[in-house]
Amino acid sequence: MEIQKCKGIILQSRASGEADTIATIFTGEYGKRTFIFKGLRKSKRRARSAVEPGTALQLVYYHHENKPVTVAGEFTLLQDILQVRDNLGKILNVYFMLEMVDKTSASGDPAQAIYNLLYSALTTMKTTTYPLHITLCFTLHLLHTLGILPDINRCSFCGRVLSSSFRIHIDDFNTICHSCDRANPASNRSNTIPLDMLGFVNDSFCKKFSDISHEKYNESDLLHFLFSISLFVEHYFHTKIKSKSLLFTDYKK
Repeated sequence: MEIQKCKGIILQSRASGEADTIATIFTGEYGKRTFIFKGLRKSKRRARSAVEPGTALQLVYYHHENKPVTVAGEFTLLQDILQVRDNLGKILNVYFMLEMVDKTSASGDPAQAIYNLLYSALTTMKTTTYPLHITLCFTLHLLHTLGILPDINRCSFCGRVLSSSFRIHIDDFNTICHSCDRANPASNRSNTIPLDMLGFVNDSFCKKFSDISHEKYNESDLLHFLFSISLFVEHYFHTKIKSKSLLFTDYKK
């Protein structure tokens, strides 16, 4: 048993018993861990928002190597998402990002870069007028950090630089141009992706989010592209992104 200190972001939480809350927290120092907050739901001194998904905390606790759940000791709020709570579009984007991290990370696997990426995206979500853009940008950087984002500027079959709309194989996220698409019919592909999306990918990696000309990118194209990426993630990690249906249904209203 040892005293540990870390920063973490709540990925999901649920009630336990009459007053406790169990939360899955992504930490940069120790990866994903499960904590129990004793008596929090009946406490008058500690903020209940501390266990809301998207909240960032500074935690101090006793860690037991052989116990799957750690009792949260002292904690300090670093950031909450109260500013986006009443904005359905933003809160759905937040839940999608949190679930993407949850479903692509393993317990006890440190990933400071992913923690920093998620913290930055949640901070930006509070003030941006382009919530879908930040979600797509975050997702692209997440896949890049995980080392599973291939070069999508070229056709994976013939190697030519893409010069028109293209398709994506959702099993490996490789791109395919129209010529190769006609010559190599196959299942498990996404629908046609506009070439503009390559511009968004390049902007996401070459510019600060605030410097991107977001207005030039069609929201429906971004949504379609993000949907294709989420299908790839589900296939690659053998999982289901449950928040996906809520996010895409909201945008299609």
